[in-house]
Amino acid sequence: MPETYQEKIIRLAALRVSLNQIWDKNSELLGKVTNSPEYIDLSDRAEKIADEIAHLENDIRCEAIASAKVDGILKRAGVTVTNHYPKKVVYDQNRALEWIKKESPEFLAPDWAAFEKYALAVAGGPKAVPFVKIEEETITKASISRDLSAFIQPIPKEKPDADPD
Repeated sequence: MPETYQEKIIRLAALRVSLNQIWDKNSELLGKVTNSPEYIDLSDRAEKIADEIAHLENDIRCEAIASAKVDGILKRAGVTVTNHYPKKVVYDQNRALEWIKKESPEFLAPDWAAFEKYALAVAGGPKAVPFVKIEEETITKASISRDLSAFIQPIPKEKPDADPD
């Protein structure tokens, strides 16, 4: 059965705690012996957990964005979905160059970024560049809260390996 959204958040919180504990232990050991088997094992485990966290965070962000597109809910347990609407200046560069020569020779370099900034600033006003249109696109992002302490459940202590003898 696939993991639920809530289960993923709980697992992410636990993994972050585990990773921080390993980093703390690694720092402690680093001062002692960096080539010890325990240090190498902890480093390997930390790398695997960090990879799992990255994949899990991506899954959670994707699920939150997909759900928000369906139900419109932007805040979920541990995740906030936001929409950004950057504006894009769309124009024909040849027409822009002719207009620049007549209207604003200071853009003759041509510094397209400066021209686009100007065109965006005057859009919709009396000095609007006639052949420029401003388009908006939607960029949806999901950010996972750094503080997932509300989701942390007690982590069972690791049992030492049973002595085979």
